[in-house]
Amino acid sequence: MERIAAEKWIVKMVSDAQLNAKIDSKSSHVILGAQPPDVYQQVIEKTKGLSFRSYVLAQNLQQREQQAARAAKVELQEAAAAAAQ
Repeated sequence: MERIAAEKWIVKMVSDAQLNAKIDSKSSHVILGAQPPDVYQQVIEKTKGLSFRSYVLAQNLQQREQQAARAAKVELQEAAAAAAQ
């Protein structure tokens, strides 16, 4: 690939990807700038799994509540059986 064709290909690739980049054709380097994500994107990334995690937490709490209720019921039955004897 010729140098000019390669430069055009790189320019198109950087443009299509919407990257913050500078192309130094003298030294044949592409310098990519770091772009911090905007606040909106950060909020979306942080809360992506929030609904799933909340659902799992609620299910775990419900299971523990049911287990505690079963244990209390068994204790009552054992106490009633012991009192009947």
